[in-house]
Amino acid sequence: MNEKILTARNLKYEWRTNDIFSNEPSRILWQIPNLEINDSGIILLVGRNGVGKSTLLRCLLGLMRPTQGDIKWFDEEKTPRGKIGYIPELPVLPARIKVAELLRSLLGLNAEKIDQMEAINFRTHSLSISNLLNRPAHLLSKGQQQRFLLTLALSGQPKGFVLDEPFSGLDPWARTELADLLISLAEQKKFLLISSHDAPQRLRAHIRETWVVENEQLKIHKGCALPE
Repeated sequence: MNEKILTARNLKYEWRTNDIFSNEPSRILWQIPNLEINDSGIILLVGRNGVGKSTLLRCLLGLMRPTQGDIKWFDEEKTPRGKIGYIPELPVLPARIKVAELLRSLLGLNAEKIDQMEAINFRTHSLSISNLLNRPAHLLSKGQQQRFLLTLALSGQPKGFVLDEPFSGLDPWARTELADLLISLAEQKKFLLISSHDAPQRLRAHIRETWVVENEQLKIHKGCALPE
């Protein structure tokens, strides 16, 4: 990728409580003078619980507003639709609607087009949800939800992905499958920004950069900076 993917300047998020009896009515989660993504590959976002990793991802995506700061994706002021696939940590899928019906509703796909999308995704990303199409969406396991959401995101042919704790709650087989898929996406020149405190070992060797949130700051390290 030659174009600048992400440029963020003077970011700050100050958390405030509405509890008038709190001893800590406000506190700064993080202050980040400069943050950039300039190339494809895997970036890992890490930090202890409560330091504001999910908040940072949501602010970067425009889902939350930082206290201050300027953010651009692909030199656009607003987060460009379709260029970034976002997988939240706790997705909420509607009850009593089957996966195939949800795909038709969200993407306007008939059965034939769903089959075509399945074939493309399986051929290019080894990703298939054909065995999930007749299941109620809200009853999918965490691993099945990840496969469904990635299928949904890939349908828009994004330039990259932002994933919040994608390995949380997955069994060992699902962790391995997801790690292999993310590695393959990076090899296809996608950028991936992944928040995770338990990235599998097979993924760690492919991490280009680690962003560590600590003491209200963000430090950038080459490679994987997770402790063994």
